[in-house]
Amino acid sequence: MIEARDLNVSIGGKRILSHVNFAAEPGIVTAIVGPNGSGKSTLIKTISGDLPYGGSITLNGQELARMKPAEAAMVRAVLPQSTTLSFPCTVREVVSLGIMRGYSAARDNCLPERALEKVDLAGFAGRFYQELSGGEQQRVQLARVLCQVWTPCLGQPRYLLLDEPVSSLDIKHQLIVLRIAREFAAAGGGVVAVLHDLNLTVAFAHHVVIMHQGRSVAGGTPEEVMQDALLSEVFDCQLKVGALPDGPTPFLLPQTAMV
Repeated sequence: MIEARDLNVSIGGKRILSHVNFAAEPGIVTAIVGPNGSGKSTLIKTISGDLPYGGSITLNGQELARMKPAEAAMVRAVLPQSTTLSFPCTVREVVSLGIMRGYSAARDNCLPERALEKVDLAGFAGRFYQELSGGEQQRVQLARVLCQVWTPCLGQPRYLLLDEPVSSLDIKHQLIVLRIAREFAAAGGGVVAVLHDLNLTVAFAHHVVIMHQGRSVAGGTPEEVMQDALLSEVFDCQLKVGALPDGPTPFLLPQTAMV
């Protein structure tokens, strides 16, 4: 489990996260949602170990601040919002960066190709990264991250930490990426993903955390947190949540939002 208690983060003297409590269990997809500037990306960067913090963060029971970078890298892999490379690399070279030294699958020379096939980029290994579209580059980075934690449970649960993993993708590849997240969780790993599309969140997340003004204001199943009053207050517009006729799954229609 990834667990944060009384988490506080300041950047440049400004408080970004205040007294946040957060938990992400293995075996499920945990989505972090909220408006722009609510602290979503700061939260995922902090639990990744990229930002200093006050409070406590534990990764499978170990205090994150006491873990060596190599130790953390064996347990969790991080997909940032964007990654810029200033030097020419082939797609295979980029994906291979995720293969950890000493990890058993590192002996599998075909692992980069397997990861690329999983993200629907079969045949792209020899192409230059800089030649790809933004969405293709995003999927290359996901393939790299998958190589890092290819086996979701290796003695202990491992985690994918994904910051807006579908932001540059068309609908087909949004579904592919989120199915990958579901499969990783079903195999015993844990997934934490920052998402903006609430309908995709409902369709793929098991647990949803809502951020607002640097605080975690709600957490629960999609059915529990997708409530008119809560979403309207957090997103500062009138929202109406419906339900599909064949079950309790909620959905949000864009035309029901009135500023």
